[in-house]
Amino acid sequence: MNFTVINLKHKEEMKNPNSTTFSYTERAFVALLLKLLKKTSIGQASVTCRVAALRRLRDGDAVGVDAICTYRNDSAMPPFDKVKIYGEIVNQTWGFTKIVPYQVEKTSLYVNGYHEPAFEPPTLTPSAMPSTTQFPAMASFTINYTITNLMYKQGMGVLHSKVFNSTRGTVNLLMRQLLKKSSIGPQFLRCDVTAFRSMNNGQETAVDNVCTYWKNSTTAPLNEKRVYHDLLNHTNGFTEMRPYKLDQDSLFVNDYHESPHQPTFVPTTPTKPTSEDFTVNFTVTNLKYKSQMANPSSSTFRFTDKVIVSLMSSIMKQTSIGPTFMSCNVTALRSMDGGKATAVDSVCTHRTNSTTPRFDRAEVHRGLTNATDGFTKMGLYTLDWASLRVDGFPESPSSVHVTPASTTPRTPTIGYLTINCTFTNLPYTRDLGTRGSRKFNSTEKVMQYYMNPILKNTSIGSTFIECHVENFRAAQTGNGVTMNALCSYRKDLLPTPLDRAKVHREMSDMTNGGRKMGRYNMQENSLRVNGKTVFSWGLPEAASAAFVHRQLKFSASRSLPRFWNS
Repeated sequence: MNFTVINLKHKEEMKNPNSTTFSYTERAFVALLLKLLKKTSIGQASVTCRVAALRRLRDGDAVGVDAICTYRNDSAMPPFDKVKIYGEIVNQTWGFTKIVPYQVEKTSLYVNGYHEPAFEPPTLTPSAMPSTTQFPAMASFTINYTITNLMYKQGMGVLHSKVFNSTRGTVNLLMRQLLKKSSIGPQFLRCDVTAFRSMNNGQETAVDNVCTYWKNSTTAPLNEKRVYHDLLNHTNGFTEMRPYKLDQDSLFVNDYHESPHQPTFVPTTPTKPTSEDFTVNFTVTNLKYKSQMANPSSSTFRFTDKVIVSLMSSIMKQTSIGPTFMSCNVTALRSMDGGKATAVDSVCTHRTNSTTPRFDRAEVHRGLTNATDGFTKMGLYTLDWASLRVDGFPESPSSVHVTPASTTPRTPTIGYLTINCTFTNLPYTRDLGTRGSRKFNSTEKVMQYYMNPILKNTSIGSTFIECHVENFRAAQTGNGVTMNALCSYRKDLLPTPLDRAKVHREMSDMTNGGRKMGRYNMQENSLRVNGKTVFSWGLPEAASAAFVHRQLKFSASRSLPRFWNS
């Protein structure tokens, strides 16, 4: 949706989506838009909205609002009718003149690019309307892929958590740089990470992006195949997006995907120097952390960013990549040691071409160490010499020389258990079985809402971290859905080994004997903890195991319950 507000003056901070002014204005518009859309024909479809841009119009006397709204689209919903939605919004807003408390330009409304220049509802007196210049609408597309050298951490699945925001900042910057070089570069607006997902038992992280670009009558339709190949060409066949390594078979652009063995697009233009990114992370021990440092738009963050970037740039020029070094950007400042120190996450860039030696992170690490007196001092800052990481090197402090006084905390050990069950009143649809789809994501959140509190009340509750749905599949019998979930817990904090029989009994007790979880009915005997239903009749797992070695022989006139064959 696009429209113009004529009684709201544009402020410079509105250009920055991370600013307080943008966030406050966005919340106000989102609340008003949701109120309008709930009274339209898609009002029952779980509509959500976000503001993508606030544009300066009429020398700052008006604001152009660009919003993206999403709704649940399933078999019960009629096809989206932008003409009908347009009319319903106009009828609720006095011929599209007011969205209280805002006054809007009558001819500025666009719904998915649809616009009626001189719409006049019958109840209004016709009058001559001033002509307005048509502006481009916005369109969006999705990009999904998997990072193989980024371990999934607790908190990545929580929007706006510290670990989510710091990782999102780096990934957004890298994807933005790639798409600006692609065929949609001139129209490209922005990319936002919408979710991080655990892959390969947490060893890898899947990334879901929604990207937006300007679209008007002269813009060609999005060519997913071409954008797909643009990304391949800028990432060495989609194998690396420094500092990250990528699963080359994981890239999807608006669900467009090619198998790795297929030939890739070969650019016809001559090759030219490109840029390559790498991360630099370290801790400043004499810089106390302030709460404002968490906001990249705050004056505290910007001032600290300028000082650190200036110091890093002068030091980088003394390393092996000095001749090709371009710039560094601080992506996050994090609290360390209870706020007594500040951790710095940054992304640096250098030029690459056919004559440039391959990036050697160990060599750059040595160069930074030598230029900072063993990485103990950088300008006015004192540094934790063991905290320096260049593109993830060293992977552990033992990879470089460590003084005897240096100690590192023991790394937490994460344990996993699988939860499987079948829901009889949840119909299976194709999009529910597609990981990353809207229906998959929304249903996963509902399942997490039910499962997480249950597991927190079991014997592993104090060590429980979170659950994620690995997949939904059609049940073998009936029209239900079988859910396969992977849950994590702190194995090192569990006083005794995991007792799956005990966890199964506890979950069964909290789901009405394994029959109901929230609003969902569960198929009897379908609940599995770590692969099997455990019937131990109240005995400890060790005791019940004794029965495994006994054979029972008898005849029965009726078929046995299915679980005896488990």
